[in-house]
Amino acid sequence: MADAPFPSFESFDSIDPVAPFPEPPAEPCALCRPLHPALVPADGPLGGAAHEPSPSQSAPRRWRFRPGWPATLTTALLLPLLIALGQWQLGRAETKEARRAELAARSQFAPWLLDGTAPLPTAEALAYRPVEAAGEYDAAHQMLLDNQVHDGQAGYRVITPLTLAGGDRPQQILVDRGWVPAPADRSHAPQVPAPQGPVLARGTAMPPAKAAFLLAPEEPGLENGHWRGVWQYLTPERYAAARQAANAAPAVDVAPVVLPVVLQLAAPDGAAPGRGGEARGESVAVAPASRTAPQLQPLPLAPLPPDDGAARNRAYAGQWFAFAATLAALYVGLNLRRRP
Repeated sequence: MADAPFPSFESFDSIDPVAPFPEPPAEPCALCRPLHPALVPADGPLGGAAHEPSPSQSAPRRWRFRPGWPATLTTALLLPLLIALGQWQLGRAETKEARRAELAARSQFAPWLLDGTAPLPTAEALAYRPVEAAGEYDAAHQMLLDNQVHDGQAGYRVITPLTLAGGDRPQQILVDRGWVPAPADRSHAPQVPAPQGPVLARGTAMPPAKAAFLLAPEEPGLENGHWRGVWQYLTPERYAAARQAANAAPAVDVAPVVLPVVLQLAAPDGAAPGRGGEARGESVAVAPASRTAPQLQPLPLAPLPPDDGAARNRAYAGQWFAFAATLAALYVGLNLRRRP
């Protein structure tokens, strides 16, 4: 193909300088549209009114949420479980708080009269209630609970079984009569006489003590052929087992039925004035005690548990709810992606 001849200067002389400028087309092309006279604003082709942003600038950035089925299945199973565990812990806390409020209100109840003719109540029904027990003390099976400190001094709690009046089968309740100091010679336990004759013991029914840590096993019952007088750990259940073990004739059921609580007297023997000890929790003509016998001292009632674990249950509930929130945040955060 031959090269086109380059136009000479004479060819430009044939152009008419006064010829009119051709009219622009009615619909300019895409390249000429920004410079079209009808579309160019007064402030020029770069003005704000004539500027059209690109589609990438006009549309907001979009996010894409496409979790996989393993993550979705795991979250669907674990999230309701974590929430349910938190609600369960809250329910336990509310139950314990309601139970504590009920026990605190029991101190204002009327005394529960115990005798051998009434059905045996449960520990749940008697706990922290005022109680009156009519019967006679079983001084032969009196016990001293060791390692009891009062006002910085070591001593014993004096626990005397009380046989309830009436009934075909003997029923007993353990009575916490007070505290006595330990003598200098611990090989000889103090002798604390029990009131004789019918008594009406008044006090508060306390739940059994929790299991104690013992350095050596302690077998309840007889010790060298005699009733064990000093105990390291005592509950109504252990006392009942000891009476069964000490029974010389197992075929004859003579062991008493023991109530599952301990009656703590309002005040020990002779702590308050009154005929026969009426003001301090017993109504009985007490035989004159020996001058050498230690004097019983009152002990305060054991307080209710601080919160029965309700605060701990609420802390556990907060942890379960935190786990649920973390799982939901991870599920959304790890599966949410910004579109390119």
